[in-house]
Amino acid sequence: QAIIASGCQYLIFRTSWVYSTFGKNFLLTMLRLANERDELRVVNDQWGAPTSANAIADISAAIVAQLNSAEDVAAWWKSHQGTYHLTTKGRTSWCGFTQEIMRQASAAGRLQKAAPTVTGIPATEYPTPAQRPVNSCLDTSLLSTTFHVQIPEWEAALAVVLGKTA
Repeated sequence: QAIIASGCQYLIFRTSWVYSTFGKNFLLTMLRLANERDELRVVNDQWGAPTSANAIADISAAIVAQLNSAEDVAAWWKSHQGTYHLTTKGRTSWCGFTQEIMRQASAAGRLQKAAPTVTGIPATEYPTPAQRPVNSCLDTSLLSTTFHVQIPEWEAALAVVLGKTA
């Protein structure tokens, strides 16, 4: 809100369920736990689109390239400035995300042992300090139609990231 109120030129990208091969995030936690446990109990009644930092960077770079090649930068900003949802395509639960992480990581030889069993549980069985929304899915159609960028399916974006995991 402060950025919008400032009067500056801006693009705001709202995202959710972000993960990467760096820092602390759901993907790295599940890969670590996969090597420590025989079963992972994961919430199966909260929905979203797992979005890799790689996908966010690639889409953002494509949009900046459009700005940099614009013949009339002022006109570009006038027609493109705004707030956009930027997530991958598709949706899954945390449990479904974990199952796909295990499937892809196992196929890529990224696990030190057999993939654990992934069991879905309701969010009420996994209390957290912060209340989480049931549905974190965001409509990316405005981003797609405005910038004509390719948005990958969440499973394909995960494959890219797991291909880069050391």
